[in-house]
Amino acid sequence: MGKTTFARQMHVWLSENAARKSQFGSFSELTCFEECVSVQQLLPAWWSGWKGSLPGTNACWIIDGLDECEADHQGVWRRIVRVIADVPANTHRKHLRLIVLSRDRDWLKDFEDELRPLYAEVGTDGPLLLRMAPLDRDGAARMLGSRAAFERVAGIIERH
Repeated sequence: MGKTTFARQMHVWLSENAARKSQFGSFSELTCFEECVSVQQLLPAWWSGWKGSLPGTNACWIIDGLDECEADHQGVWRRIVRVIADVPANTHRKHLRLIVLSRDRDWLKDFEDELRPLYAEVGTDGPLLLRMAPLDRDGAARMLGSRAAFERVAGIIERH
């Protein structure tokens, strides 16, 4: 399963179950840089409304493919750090679930190192950064032991 497929399924999982949906309400979004999101579209549509909402309002922002935009839009990760730092710490930031899916890049550790203290300040573990291993079809087939095994697994994933 690819990184973007996983991100989309996670967002659907959060959005479709009544209990999980009630936790975030309309403040849940997937930003997918694979789809050429511009820097102007970086923040979720609900961002300003959430920042102005009652203290303690939960939100979930899933960011997929941050590594895919950095070549064309250098510094996007720094902008994300700035907008997170701008969120009122105790009333809102600690209620923001930030999930980032990315391939490992040399700047990803810096991104994480700058985000962690912003969450530590409010007593949470901080954002969840999922580093996805680079794996192409041939590598996956080798890992599974054969091309036939890979095709079976790929077929299951595509059907579900």
